[in-house]
Amino acid sequence: FAPDDGMPVINYMHRRDSSLETCTESELTSAIISTAKQWIGQIIDFTVVRDERKIPYAFGFLVEIEGEIGNDAKMAPQKTSELLMASSYGYRSTFWQGVIRKPTIRLVEKGTFEEFRRWKCDKAGISLAQVKVPVILSDETSKEWFLSKVIREL
Repeated sequence: FAPDDGMPVINYMHRRDSSLETCTESELTSAIISTAKQWIGQIIDFTVVRDERKIPYAFGFLVEIEGEIGNDAKMAPQKTSELLMASSYGYRSTFWQGVIRKPTIRLVEKGTFEEFRRWKCDKAGISLAQVKVPVILSDETSKEWFLSKVIREL
């Protein structure tokens, strides 16, 4: 409670998406940014989808990078998994229970995120400044749109 007026103090901690509830947005963001610095390259933007191509599902990172991909980029999914294991009890627990598998990382074409924002603007009739790509993308139409832009899987 606040000492001056006795009102409850409420602090924002994080947001979770129910479709990928084992990790917070900040845990996912931290893991991919840390991994990219060492293994992938400079990230322009990214989003995460539920990758259900195999069972159990995985966090599917869709990443746009600047420049050339790193030489050892194939190590990125393993390193991302290790970072999530270290930072997220939810991920660690569900991974060892066999509910989730190691993350997947797929690169999208350069300009994909900018094109997505324009597509959303045209579709909704709104300003480009009003469109944000969510960290966790659960809208199936948008997910399919992004998946059509994948050029490589690590």
